[in-house]
Amino acid sequence: MKFGEEIVTERVPEWADKYLDYKTGKKHIKAIADAIQKAESGHRPDQDQQQQQEQQQQQNEPLLGSIPELGSPLSRHVPPSLRDTEPRDLEAAEGADPPTIDSEQQRYGDLDSGHVSFASTPSRLSGVGLRIDVAGLGLNRQGEAPSEVDPPPADEREHASPPRRMMTRRGRAVTALLGSYPFSAVRTRFFDGDTQPLNPSDPVEQRKSEFFHFAILELQKVEAFYRTKEKEAGARIQQLRDQLYEMRNRRGDEVFREDMKKKKGFPTNGHQPGLLERVKGNIIELTTFAPGPNSKALRQMPPTPILTSLPSASQRRRDFVPKQADDEDIPYPEAKKKLKTALQEFYRSLDLIQGYSELNRTAFRKLNKKYDKNARTDKLQFMRDYVDQSNFVKSTVIDGHMKTTEDLFARYFEQGNSKAALTKLRARKVKDESMSTFWNGLLVGTGFVFAIQGLISGARHLFNEDLDDDEQKAVASHLQLYGGYFLMLCLFWLFCLVCWVWTITKVNYPFIFEFDPAHSLDWRKLAQFPSFFTLLFGVIFWLNFSGMYGGKDLFLWYPAILIALSLFLIFLPLPVWHHRSRKWFAYAHWRLLMAPFYSVEFRDVFLGDIYCSLSYSISNIDLFFCVYASGWEEPEKCGSSQSRLVAFLSALPPMWRAIQCLRRYYDARSFFPHLANFGKYIATIFGIVTLSLYRINRGELTLSLFIFFSTFNTIYSSFWDIYMDFRLAQKKAKYYLRDILAFKSHRLYYAIMIVDPLLRMTWVFHVIWTHNIQHSGIVSFVIAFIEIIRRAAWASFRLENEHCVNIANNKASRDIALPYKILPTSEDDG
Repeated sequence: MKFGEEIVTERVPEWADKYLDYKTGKKHIKAIADAIQKAESGHRPDQDQQQQQEQQQQQNEPLLGSIPELGSPLSRHVPPSLRDTEPRDLEAAEGADPPTIDSEQQRYGDLDSGHVSFASTPSRLSGVGLRIDVAGLGLNRQGEAPSEVDPPPADEREHASPPRRMMTRRGRAVTALLGSYPFSAVRTRFFDGDTQPLNPSDPVEQRKSEFFHFAILELQKVEAFYRTKEKEAGARIQQLRDQLYEMRNRRGDEVFREDMKKKKGFPTNGHQPGLLERVKGNIIELTTFAPGPNSKALRQMPPTPILTSLPSASQRRRDFVPKQADDEDIPYPEAKKKLKTALQEFYRSLDLIQGYSELNRTAFRKLNKKYDKNARTDKLQFMRDYVDQSNFVKSTVIDGHMKTTEDLFARYFEQGNSKAALTKLRARKVKDESMSTFWNGLLVGTGFVFAIQGLISGARHLFNEDLDDDEQKAVASHLQLYGGYFLMLCLFWLFCLVCWVWTITKVNYPFIFEFDPAHSLDWRKLAQFPSFFTLLFGVIFWLNFSGMYGGKDLFLWYPAILIALSLFLIFLPLPVWHHRSRKWFAYAHWRLLMAPFYSVEFRDVFLGDIYCSLSYSISNIDLFFCVYASGWEEPEKCGSSQSRLVAFLSALPPMWRAIQCLRRYYDARSFFPHLANFGKYIATIFGIVTLSLYRINRGELTLSLFIFFSTFNTIYSSFWDIYMDFRLAQKKAKYYLRDILAFKSHRLYYAIMIVDPLLRMTWVFHVIWTHNIQHSGIVSFVIAFIEIIRRAAWASFRLENEHCVNIANNKASRDIALPYKILPTSEDDG
C-alpha cells in the first residue's frame, strides 16, 4: 500500500483536516520536478549570461547591516519605509495591475496579509540548501515553540506586503501567493553549491519557495493541534485523579460503617437503639454493598482530604447528558463503573493522540525524502532542523499520561495487576474476518433457497381451489406474519450493508453509537445475526408450507415457533454468541420503552426512527395474538379493517419519538428543534390514525383527512430530513450542500434530496387502491418494503451528518460523565 493511501486509512477520521496534507505536498514536489526538467532542457546561452550578470551584481552588494541600492535585486525586498523618498514606480513601467488573491487560495481559515521575503544572508550548504526564519510561526531555529508569540506591530504588517516587481504573470501570482501568508517573519532562500544566491524569479526557486511555505504552514497546523490535545489531556487526567480519590474516600467510609455494624453497631452510650435508629441502620445495610477485593485494596491506600462537591452549570446546559443523581447518593458500583469507563476512554484518546504524532512525523519524513530526491538537495534537512525539533515529536507528555493511566487503572480496578490493566485498556487488534464472510454467505445462500421454495409452496396453497375458504384465509394470515418478519430481517441486512458503506467511507459509526471499543463488532461479524436468522426463516417457512412434517396441527404453529426461537436467541442471558452486543441491543430497547425516564441519547433517537419504518411488522402483533387467541377461526376478523388496535400499534413508534422530543425539551428547555420535531411526529400519528379509520368505516371524510395529514406529514418530514437530519441545501456552502462532506460523490447528496421525498409519498397507493386495500395485503407489504429502503438510505446520511459534525468539532473520543462534582482546589484556582 502506498503511503498516500496508508495515511488516509490510518488517520483519525474526525481529525482528517489536522493531518499533513500529503497529497498537496506531492503536487508541490511534482511541480518542482517539472520546473527542474524544463530548466535543464530549455537553457539558452543568453539566459545563462544574463543570470551570471545578475549573480555577480548581487555578490557585490552588501549582505548584512546596510540597505541595498534601489536598482539592485535585493532592493525589491526592502520595506518602503526604508527606501528613498522617490522610489521607482516599477508597476507603472510594467503597465500591469498588482496580482490579487482569491479567497479559495487561503487554505486554513481566513489569513491576514503577511510578508514572505528572501533572506539577504547566504548560507553555505552542500547542494541546494534552505534557510528559514520561523519566528512568525511561533518556532525558534530548533523548532521549539515559545509560550507566547507577540504579533508584529501594526506598522510592520502594513508595510509587509510583497513589493511590486517586474516579472511574468506566473511570477506575480507566486509573489502574491507567498505574500498572502500571515507569518511576516517567515523567509526562505535557496543557494547553489558556490553559495551564490539564485534568481528569485527563477521558476525552480519559485516552486521550492511554494513547497517550503506549504511545509511551514502544515508544521504549524500539526504543532498547534497537538499542543491543544496535550493540554486537554493534562486537564482530563487531573479530573480523573480527583474522582478516583473521592471514590476511595467514600468507599472507605462505607466499609468503615459496615465494619462498625458487624461489631455490634455504632456506640450506643449504654442505651438500646430506638425504632428510628434501627430503621436508619437497616437503610444503611441495604444501601451498602459488601466489600470486595477492590474495596479492601482501596482501604490500604493512604487517605486523602475529602473534596467538597460543586454543581456544574455547563453539565446542566448540555444535551444528551444523562441526569445524574445527587452525588451523595451515587452507589459505589455505579461510580466505579463510570470511572472505569472514563479511564478506558481517556486511554483510548491518548492512543489516538500518539498515533496522530507518529503518522504526521512519518508523513513529513516521506515528503522530505521525495523533495530531496527530486530537488537533489541535502538529505532530510527540513526534517532534522524543524520537524524533529518540534513539540509533537519531542514531547513525552502523552507517554507519561498513558503510564499514569495504566497505573491508576491497575491500582483502583485490578488490585495492582498491571498486566490485566494493560489488557483491558489497550484496544484489541483487528482480526481477519474471512471466515465470518464465508459462513455468512453459506447461511444466507442456504436460507434463500429454502425461503424461495417455501414461497412457491405458499403461493400454491393460497390459490389452490381444493382448499376451503378458511384454509386459504389461514394461509394468507401466515404469509402476512412471515412478511412482517421478512421486513425486519431486510432492515437488519440493509443496516449491515450501510455499516459496510460507513466503514469504507471512514464514517466512525462505533463512536457515534458509543459502542465499547473493546467489544464492538465489525460489520461482517454483525452480519452473522441476520445470516443465521435468514437460514432460520427459510427453513421454517419451507417446513410450514411443504406439508412434510407435523400435519395440519403443526401447520398453524410454525409462525409462533419462528418468533419464539428468534426472541430466545436475541435475549438469551448467557455469555455466548456476542453476548455483550446482544446486551447492548436489549438495553437500547429498554431505554426506548422507558423513554420518559431516560435522557435521550443518539442511539435512542436512531432506534426510535428505525421502528417508525416498521409499522407493518409492529401492527402484525395484533394479528398474531388475535389468530392464536381465536384458534385460527375466522382470521379475517383480525385484519386491519376490523381492529382498532392495529392503529395504536402502528402509531406506537412515532409516540415513542414524540415522548423523546418532550424529554429532550425538558432537559434542554429549547423550543427548536425539540418541540418542532415533536410536531412532526404528531402529524405522523394523525396520518396513521386517519388511515385506520378509513379502513374501518370507509367514509369520504376520513379519506379526506387521511390525504390532508399525509400530505402535511410528507412535506414536514421531507423538509426535516433534508435540512435537519442531513443538513443539506445550505446556501452558503459549496455546491449548495454543506461545508464538510464524508461521501466523495456530490451526486449522492442530490439524489437523496430527491429520492427521500418521493419515497415518502407511497401513501398515495392507499388512495389509488381504495377498494382493494383492506382485502389484499400485497399493496401494504410493497409500501412497507419501499419504506424500509428509504429508511436505510436515511440512516446512511443521518450517520454521515453526525460524523461530519464530529469532524467540525474535532471530536474523536467520548466525554464520559463523571460521578462526583468536585470543587477545584486552591492550587487550581491560583
